Amino acid sequence: MREKIIYSHRFAKNWALLLIVFAPFKVFSQAFAINTDIQRINIAMFEPKRLFIEVDYNLFFDQAVKSSMKGIIKKDDRKLYQKIGEVTVVKDNDYSVFVHDEKKLVVVDPNPVMKDPIKKEDLLRINIDTLKSWISSSEMTETNNLRTITIHLKRGEYSTIILDYDPKSYFLKRMELHAKETYYSSDQNQYQVWMEVSFIRISTEQQFSNSDFAIDNYVTIKDKETVKAVGTYKKYTLINNLNKSIKYVKKK
Repeated sequence: MREKIIYSHRFAKNWALLLIVFAPFKVFSQAFAINTDIQRINIAMFEPKRLFIEVDYNLFFDQAVKSSMKGIIKKDDRKLYQKIGEVTVVKDNDYSVFVHDEKKLVVVDPNPVMKDPIKKEDLLRINIDTLKSWISSSEMTETNNLRTITIHLKRGEYSTIILDYDPKSYFLKRMELHAKETYYSSDQNQYQVWMEVSFIRISTEQQFSNSDFAIDNYVTIKDKETVKAVGTYKKYTLINNLNKSIKYVKKK
């Protein structure tokens, strides 16, 4: 069971890293359409000031579901609440709190100081420039008002990424992330491992309360040196990183 949980968290953690992909595709017209639609997906889902997402994760060994997790994401400007399986991330304007229930761990980080804090340090949107040279081929299809982009990778953790989305709203409906390496279980059986991510509900209109993003549900912060876990989290290992400075350095 532990190996299933590890794979589930690994895939769930990485799905958001793969939403922005730019590469020189073989056919320019379709390459332009794919590039354009991926940009529109990011704008539709991750640029709004307010965002609510319910998502289901199913981990497959071949065609059999081996584990499932549910996730929820709430975003209001720079504030964030994200829970995927055993992992919770809560962020207010000043601090970020990471909680791992299985590992009994709480980590407190300072938020980076930025002139434009929303776009570049938003946990929901991360641009991986190295993927530019990792794509071997891609294609776009459309059936029954659902558009699909399939991306094959020659490098990296995944062999294939599939995005299903609404061509009008550009909201994601479903993703598939196929691991490049074959997995061998403890009994030496061989499996092709892949994760299906289903977006159950997406809204950019939902209203949130401040309590949705309250880090004092997890810790109290008096100053950089005085941070304490509260409630059930008192039994967790606490790591305080508030004395560390987090900055983003632009690549030249």
